[in-house]
Amino acid sequence: MVNKNNLNLSFYKLNFSDLKNKYKLMLSKLNFNLNYNSVYFLSLKSKNIYLNLNKVTNNSIIIFSNCKDLNVIEESNFLKNKNIVYYFYNSSNITFLKNILSKNLISKNNVIVDKSSINFTNLFLDSNDLTYFQENFLVNKSNFSENDILLLSKQQKNNISIINTHLSKEIVSNTSIKNVLKDFSFVRYDGLINILKKADFSKAYLETNTMFLSKNTKSINIPMLEIVPKNVVATHAATVEQVTLDELFYLGSRGLSEKHANKLILTSFLTANISSYSEFIKSYILAKIKSKL
Repeated sequence: MVNKNNLNLSFYKLNFSDLKNKYKLMLSKLNFNLNYNSVYFLSLKSKNIYLNLNKVTNNSIIIFSNCKDLNVIEESNFLKNKNIVYYFYNSSNITFLKNILSKNLISKNNVIVDKSSINFTNLFLDSNDLTYFQENFLVNKSNFSENDILLLSKQQKNNISIINTHLSKEIVSNTSIKNVLKDFSFVRYDGLINILKKADFSKAYLETNTMFLSKNTKSINIPMLEIVPKNVVATHAATVEQVTLDELFYLGSRGLSEKHANKLILTSFLTANISSYSEFIKSYILAKIKSKL
């Protein structure tokens, strides 16, 4: 059995009134409601940690300040709607994996990336009848990469909306979602790159890739761009594909059974964008995909 390094958030809780003004000022600039029920302040380095936010109250904020080389896996199964703000400040080489387990909910999260370099992944394997909304606010020359993974089967249905809002100059964002749909499953994905007037010299990319394993599945992918300044590079793409006979034949000629070949193709497809992640994160994702396939 794997010994999980579960972080006890209660040790990191503080009153909002005790939070430094620089954090309050940014929240105010972004028009966030400053009446937070709970605030958690983390400053960690070179750690692999698990988070469970089930006991965190609605309208809470978790601040990662001056963190470095941090890998975080969040496993939370919310039974009621919760609005949580994740605030990354002056942090580098952070990978945050959010394994979304909730069902029959409308979930809203906000991510603030301030002077930071962040990899963020939502894992949609066990969620069902879920409407998930996330807006990422990117400021102060931050670099943000979101690589979501979705594998649905039976009659699972998810509606997902991701917005990257560039608020200052020289922001870099890359956003992708890998979808694999089986049986009668359904996903609608709305992705938006929103580059505001002050965000000159930003670079942004948005991509959705879907693989169908049944004629009864359905996917609606809507990538969008809203750009005000002229000096930016921004583009989007969407693809749809299936496992081909040529791929199965090639792997079969190497001695793989059709079942094994299918699993290899799907796993490679879903994990194509996380090759740079740590083994801690990658092994977790691979184990979850394997159990679902």
